[in-house]
Amino acid sequence: MAGENEGKAGLWIVSGVGFSAMFFSFIVAFFPPSQLPVGSPAFYTILVIISTIVFTSIPLIIHAFRRPEWKISSKN
Repeated sequence: MAGENEGKAGLWIVSGVGFSAMFFSFIVAFFPPSQLPVGSPAFYTILVIISTIVFTSIPLIIHAFRRPEWKISSKN
């Protein structure tokens, strides 16, 4: 198919920029803002870690307990 490889450079650039931005924001999230009265930086870091684990596990739990009727059938 002609043009199959067209746009792959753009795909890599856009996805690379998106991943870099996500990774940067993930790292910055571990540093408590000075405007927020956190009390303990260790407590803030633990709270961020626990929140990340909880919000990451929710889709995995939903996927593990999915119903058979939720399956998408491919009609090729």
